[in-house]
Amino acid sequence: MRSPIQMRDHMQANALQLSGLEPLKITREFGFAVIGERTNITGSPKFSKLILADDFEGALAVARQQVQGGANLLDVNMDEGMIDSEAAMTRFLNLIGSEPEIARIPVVIDSSKWSVIEAGLKCVQGKAVVNSISLKNGEEEFLRQARLIRRPRLLLRRMMPPRSGARPQQRGPLPSIAVHCRSRPYVVRRFPGRKTASCG
Repeated sequence: MRSPIQMRDHMQANALQLSGLEPLKITREFGFAVIGERTNITGSPKFSKLILADDFEGALAVARQQVQGGANLLDVNMDEGMIDSEAAMTRFLNLIGSEPEIARIPVVIDSSKWSVIEAGLKCVQGKAVVNSISLKNGEEEFLRQARLIRRPRLLLRRMMPPRSGARPQQRGPLPSIAVHCRSRPYVVRRFPGRKTASCG
């Protein structure tokens, strides 16, 4: 049986630690983390209309509203066939970075395209979330991407195989690597000693 001090240390060690300009530590006591998804072009008609109209100031106002509304993380997705998604992700994240009120919370770089994720990684501040990478291009490419994401600035990853249609729902605090159940063996085998947990 653990002492109160051991319990405290154990809980702190297993907290999910992210950051924008400010740190975000998610423990069991934290409760549900609110992810602002109105900055997701695939899920928000208003945000999509603003981006397609090249109104990035209006899109930035949407992000600001999400933060003011209590979002703990901000999900940014630019997967739209009618725009240059890499350029849009870069431009929007750079705009967010210039707004301390918005940049204080962690960003979720959300895309099904590695090139868009990679563009986002070059702009993000603090310790962010990546959603997602997959095994559709083979194990070696999956692991190459995982190694790049594994850099210290990124503490949480969601890695999904191509056959999974639904986005995994996160429940409770997770250690530093979060992986889908079918992806987990690849990560465990190649990154021994790293804490992992399945989501989904």
